[in-house]
Amino acid sequence: MWVIANPAAGGGRGGAVSLKLPSILRSLGLKFHYTETRRKGEAGALAQAALEQGCRKLVVCGGDGTLQEVATGLCRSHCYRKQAQDGSADNKHGRFSIGLIPCGRGNDLARYLGIPRELEKACRALAEGCLRELDVVEADNNQCYLTVAGVGLTATVAEICKQERYARLGWGAYIAATLKVLPRYKPLWIRLEYDEGVWEGEAALVAAANTTMFGGGLPIAPLAQGNDGLLDVCIVDKLAPWRIARTLPLLLVGRHLNHPAVHYFRTRAIKLQAENQPSLFADGEFLQKLPATLSVRHKALSFLVP
Repeated sequence: MWVIANPAAGGGRGGAVSLKLPSILRSLGLKFHYTETRRKGEAGALAQAALEQGCRKLVVCGGDGTLQEVATGLCRSHCYRKQAQDGSADNKHGRFSIGLIPCGRGNDLARYLGIPRELEKACRALAEGCLRELDVVEADNNQCYLTVAGVGLTATVAEICKQERYARLGWGAYIAATLKVLPRYKPLWIRLEYDEGVWEGEAALVAAANTTMFGGGLPIAPLAQGNDGLLDVCIVDKLAPWRIARTLPLLLVGRHLNHPAVHYFRTRAIKLQAENQPSLFADGEFLQKLPATLSVRHKALSFLVP
């Protein structure tokens, strides 16, 4: 078992968790090789190195951004692609799996998978858990993500939430940042090409979801299933700032889908185009500028869950 720990995750919470992790793993009788990231982007390279050296179980100690790096690194890996093609990454006796110790800001994938934030309980899942397959979404710049990608208001808010003072607020950070930017937000004109046709118009935000939550637990796509081979796309029409503020309580409980300004559909792939090349954020991190094409790699990874 290989451990990749990100001490910078969660505004420094990853460092505190990383200090305790080795002793807890040893107490559970687990043998492991331990590594730490020292710079942004390194987790993907470490995941590739672990795979190429025969690793069958990879443990990621970090947040959604760290997991994004790992997923991208694995999906780019020639070794992983070869194993997926010949079936050696997906057999019942030697399936490659990922364990998660959540210590990021939002931990949206951990929430979706039911992995607890308590360190000892999360470690126990590494020893006693079962496997759950998960789709991976791949962009046309070869970057991947696991939870939700967003453009418009969601991307602006995600960028603000990366600031240190928002680090420990969870979904409260998303709400606070949204209220901060609402007075000066501008809708974007966007064109979406998907399996069943085209949607074009002014929107406050567009989210392309693999799993249900973003922003530290906000269920933007409450119907999403992370292993169905489909993206759940949620569009919120252009609205006055005060109207957006009034819809936030609905978003908190996932009851926004019946709002007349909300559009929701599923697709295997989607192309997003917009004026002025706005930023697309995913897993709380910058993914790329538009235009972008997103497609699903069905059940590309397997996670250890309680």
